[in-house]
Amino acid sequence: MAHPRDVRSELLVKLALLAQVEADPGYLLRAQRRQLAPVADRLAGQLRTATGFDRSLALCRHESFSATLRFIDALLATAPAPRAETAHATAAR
Repeated sequence: MAHPRDVRSELLVKLALLAQVEADPGYLLRAQRRQLAPVADRLAGQLRTATGFDRSLALCRHESFSATLRFIDALLATAPAPRAETAHATAAR
């Protein structure tokens, strides 16, 4: 499992590169969200059963991944919706 700070750092670099070429970051953000949401869910499950330091670690990681998901959601809220033909072409691949 990736470390949350690495995920955020790599995502910011990718967003910066997309901004440089004036490309829509929506596809990247949606793909990143699809990968991170199950990790956050898995960590939430661990929180229900973990104790001691294991719970502290799971809580820290869950909060970090949740914060990254909130960041992605905030960016997606301002990103243009995917065009139908682009979404269809991507789904066909």
